[in-house]
Amino acid sequence: MISQSKRSLSIELNEYFSRLGASPCTKGAFSKARYRVLWVFFRDWHRHLVDLVYADRRTLCTWKGYFLKAVDGSSIYLFKDVEVEKEFGSQSNQHMRMPMARAGIELDVLNGYCTQAQLQPYCVGEGVFAQAFWRTRPKKICVYMIVILQVLK
Repeated sequence: MISQSKRSLSIELNEYFSRLGASPCTKGAFSKARYRVLWVFFRDWHRHLVDLVYADRRTLCTWKGYFLKAVDGSSIYLFKDVEVEKEFGSQSNQHMRMPMARAGIELDVLNGYCTQAQLQPYCVGEGVFAQAFWRTRPKKICVYMIVILQVLK
């Protein structure tokens, strides 16, 4: 069921369940079931896919033997909830307060893969993401763009 389909959900569900030899579920039942999937599934699945790609380093581009990584962050709006606002913070304008967070990614520049992603409180910047991503990687295989830019200043 995990694919980038251009067809309708109904067609995809019918085709998927017919391959299983079962009667299809409704779109509503499928949508409700998605809410029971824990976020850690997507984190672990992404980590597994990245590990598969990087298992054979010979097929990947490097700069002087290092993977060249860039870190980028962006602000995102979150749903209004007291606990969410406590965890991530908020931004206000003349009309309301809106819970917000920073989303950060680590990108392998030469190979075009997003190798890590995470959410942080709204008040942090790319440097915090870079430090968090740096801690999870073997130091001898990566050069971070943010570090290079600070050295060049």
